Amino acid sequence: MGLMIAAGVAVLGYTIIVRATSGTMGTGPDFVTAGVTLPLGSRALSMGVEGDTAVLLVEEPGGRQSVVTVDRRSGVVLGTLTLEAR
Repeated sequence: MGLMIAAGVAVLGYTIIVRATSGTMGTGPDFVTAGVTLPLGSRALSMGVEGDTAVLLVEEPGGRQSVVTVDRRSGVVLGTLTLEAR
């Protein structure tokens, strides 16, 4: 499980670095300010951007982590993957 989380964080970090160095980090004229509501006490650990979507790695107060995909234009949550240890 830890390996899967580490791999996810590595992919998100790589995506951020690639986008930051290529100049496509969401600064175009179609970028708007939008809010994303997370559960109370949660925090975003990392973020990646791909086209019109942003992917957030979120940690909830109990330590559970999830990957939240958001439309970067509207702030609408498109989907959530909850990471569970088994």
